[in-house]
Amino acid sequence: MIRYIFIGFVLLAVFSCKEIDSPITEPSNIKIEAGACLDELKDDELDIVTWNLQKFPLLSHSPQYVDDIIIQMDADIIAVQEIGSAFALEEVLAYIRETGWKGRLHGSGDLKLGFLYNSNKVELSTLKIEFDDDKDAFPRPVIKTKVTPNPEIFGDTTELFLLNVHLKCCEGEENENRRRKAMSRIKSYVDGFHPDDMVVITGDFNDVLDAPEANNIFTSFLNDSPNYSIADLDIATGNNLFWSYPSFPSHLDHFIISNELFSNVENVKTIIIEDCVPDYDEVVSDHRPVLLSLDL
Repeated sequence: MIRYIFIGFVLLAVFSCKEIDSPITEPSNIKIEAGACLDELKDDELDIVTWNLQKFPLLSHSPQYVDDIIIQMDADIIAVQEIGSAFALEEVLAYIRETGWKGRLHGSGDLKLGFLYNSNKVELSTLKIEFDDDKDAFPRPVIKTKVTPNPEIFGDTTELFLLNVHLKCCEGEENENRRRKAMSRIKSYVDGFHPDDMVVITGDFNDVLDAPEANNIFTSFLNDSPNYSIADLDIATGNNLFWSYPSFPSHLDHFIISNELFSNVENVKTIIIEDCVPDYDEVVSDHRPVLLSLDL
């Protein structure tokens, strides 16, 4: 496989522009069967997954686990966080590119963000980088793309905007205030630039939805129910067996949608992937993927 050099203080990898010289043969001794833990998704619904891949790859065979899960998951777009190696993500795409998958990645170090998407179903615009002027609120900038669904599959639909976030981690008043500042800026940005657009804000927010109001970083969105809804709120306030970060446990990976999409939500769920992949947390991630299905 050709090795590509990524240059610059801000790394931007557009995987859809790259080619692989020859097929990569996967090791025959590894076979991931995740189908029993995955819903059968409908072709005419837009299926978006947010997935923190924990400094990907954790192990040398992590890419194979991820590409097998992606193929069996059959979603349309996956917002990924904590990509440590662009080369390892390119290895994933090498396995699944012939089925239409492409990718876009931004960032540096072990915490890059990106989108993987099935180009047979949707097209994504070039990434737009937001809030890279504010390292306090955004240790990792928000990445935004415009999603254009394939009209032959979804009919005459409107484009939507998808934002991928990974906010400051950890407990403590200082970190909480950084996340609260980030959420305030995100809301002001969407209010100002996308007042009438379909918008989905997703990713790893590193905070819970059901905190007391005085400590809740989502209050500005929760208090603006005419314009925004947090699609996974029932998961966050429900049984902790279905939370996205089971080791704590807590529910940190969310979908905030604008009112243009309120009537389009068909399904929101955490994928309990470790029931089918017992070593998932050792090989893939300490976060579970979370799915949002939209009937456009």
